[in-house]
Amino acid sequence: GSIGTQADKTYDAVKTYTSLLKEMPLKPERMGDIKTWLVNSSLSAKPSPRSATMVIEQWETLGYKEDPAKVLIPKYRELSFDDVQQFYKNNIEGKSYSVAIVGDKKEIDLKKLEEFGKVVNLSTSKIFK
Repeated sequence: GSIGTQADKTYDAVKTYTSLLKEMPLKPERMGDIKTWLVNSSLSAKPSPRSATMVIEQWETLGYKEDPAKVLIPKYRELSFDDVQQFYKNNIEGKSYSVAIVGDKKEIDLKKLEEFGKVVNLSTSKIFK
């Protein structure tokens, strides 16, 4: 996932994000809205004519032979809160994770971010080769 924030709010954003990774909120009453959002976003995520070739290649790289929405939408409609909890327990809970922050490091309190773990500065030349 990703979060967008102003540079001076980076610490708060990382704190909130990591708290969600460490302890999943239990809100089964929101499943209907979540399923609706998943279905609607899949239906509206059609590639433009300019990007169609690249998007289709990405689908193929992921193992799809056609629009993934055709496979995913029925699964989204059947999704239960128990499924989400099980996924969290199997794939997220207690696992290590990395957080990437892109921004002007002069605007971010890097010392404060060390509260979450080791902070490594990378130059854009190392990221965008």
